[in-house]
Amino acid sequence: MRHDFLHLLYTDVAGTLGIAHLSNEEREELLFRFYALLERRILTELGAAKLQPQLRDSLIELYRDEAVTHEARFASIHNHIPNLTAILDSEIEEFRRELRGSV
Repeated sequence: MRHDFLHLLYTDVAGTLGIAHLSNEEREELLFRFYALLERRILTELGAAKLQPQLRDSLIELYRDEAVTHEARFASIHNHIPNLTAILDSEIEEFRRELRGSV
């Protein structure tokens, strides 16, 4: 189930966020903002997770590796953060609310 959610999210991020109708430039800007917010939340969760320091550091390094796709990052860490799907849902909803408030 989690993998399906991640696949759906990353095959149609713009649709998931409700920004598919925007120009490419506007979508790129909003996606950059969304990923920055999501990264901050995920790194906070990794830092707070009760993981062995070496595993936590390894996951944080993987997460910060720019050569790794967003989908691969989340797929690699979702087993270590039990509520990752809920975090993603929460961040998506918060981002949508923010967008509705700025329109």
